[in-house]
Amino acid sequence: MSSDEITCPFCGSGNGCDHHLASIDLGECEIYAGYLDAIGPNWSEEPIRLDDPIREVFLSAFSQKLKKLPFEDSPELMKLWKNSRIRPADPDEPIIILGAILASFLVARLGKAGSICINNRVDQLWSSIEVCELFAENPKEVVCRYFSSLKSELGLV
Repeated sequence: MSSDEITCPFCGSGNGCDHHLASIDLGECEIYAGYLDAIGPNWSEEPIRLDDPIREVFLSAFSQKLKKLPFEDSPELMKLWKNSRIRPADPDEPIIILGAILASFLVARLGKAGSICINNRVDQLWSSIEVCELFAENPKEVVCRYFSSLKSELGLV
């Protein structure tokens, strides 16, 4: 299946419609199209990072050497924690979370928040990548529900 065969489950048009939440590379966890590629946390022009709250809490937990993690009751967050690498000496990226594991987490959480994933394979010059095309009836509401739920689970609210 190629990206030009994907149609929106809400309006029947292609990826460029208002329902297109994101195209997420399932291997590298890169968002490269859709509503999430064009907005920021305050609905500005800067791209949004769905993993910022996760990275914030993980870095804090590492820095404080917490014995009890605020997200221990979440098997999904614990899986991310166990597959993270802390690099406090690198101010640009002090926490590395394996891309495929993070992508799987984000797609599942956005699904719980109300999005629909259509798996896709996109052919590139030298290879092809697995992509999840996410659609939502109201992308802004899905993003708000995602962050509200995640922040609550991380103990940020």
